[in-house]
Amino acid sequence: MPKSSRLLVTGASGFLGSHLCRFAKKEWDVVGMHNLHADMPAGVEKVQIDLRDRKALLVALKEFTPSVIIHAAVLQIDDCERHPELAQQVNIDSTLYITEWAAKNNCRVIYISTDMVFDGSRGMYKEEDNAEPVNEYGRTKLVAERIVQEFCENSVIARLPLLFGFPAVGGACFMSTMLDKLNRNQTVQTYVDQFRSPGLVQNMAEALLELSRNDFSGVLHIAGTTRLSREELARQAAECAGLDVNLLQPISMHDHAMLALRPTDVSLDTAKARSILRTPLLEANCALKRMFEERN
Repeated sequence: MPKSSRLLVTGASGFLGSHLCRFAKKEWDVVGMHNLHADMPAGVEKVQIDLRDRKALLVALKEFTPSVIIHAAVLQIDDCERHPELAQQVNIDSTLYITEWAAKNNCRVIYISTDMVFDGSRGMYKEEDNAEPVNEYGRTKLVAERIVQEFCENSVIARLPLLFGFPAVGGACFMSTMLDKLNRNQTVQTYVDQFRSPGLVQNMAEALLELSRNDFSGVLHIAGTTRLSREELARQAAECAGLDVNLLQPISMHDHAMLALRPTDVSLDTAKARSILRTPLLEANCALKRMFEERN
């Protein structure tokens, strides 16, 4: 099998990773790297690796010799705050192992970062704006970004927003959980004071796969084009689904106990991405319409 035809996705059983695999298998031979959960779309070659195990990871990379790696595996926000040593190992150390190997083997890296590298003091952040994370998750992602930039010239640091949609395989996400509760006439609390640029997971996956095929390198904000609070997103989704918006209970995120501090406004300016990509980045109403159309 030619090296140029193989793409490896870390975190392949996750929300984003499984959608990446679903789209990528149409034109790539896809290797899905997972740890605890093996669910991913059919037609993907699965390999179980604990990313903290440098030796096992390097053996797998040598065996599969991908030409592109999309590094989507991550330890999530509250787990990073709870287990900072594990956050170092999963979010930072594994990125170092992967990018060192990629640099030596002419392999392109698409590193999945986050809007949480910003402090949220003003929003609509551009790629060149100063990153000052307010939690351990954002800190580890920013450190990993700098590792990618240092070791792998043929790379993209893709900062993604809050993702929404329906899972490609098993499991759930905040959107599907919220809609399920509304369908059962249960109330749902939503934050009025946390602002993002929410992105439909399918749309984000398509943009990332386009980047895997082109020659852009550097930092890029890939997100939806509408700045919304989580309450506004929930309301638009409920309206689009024909559900009772009165079941939504607007609250402040400061009224809800959370382990890790959340920034107020980490909306992203996507002008640079829109000038580079052929894949259109969707505004919220179009993205929600597509989400329900594809589900049906």
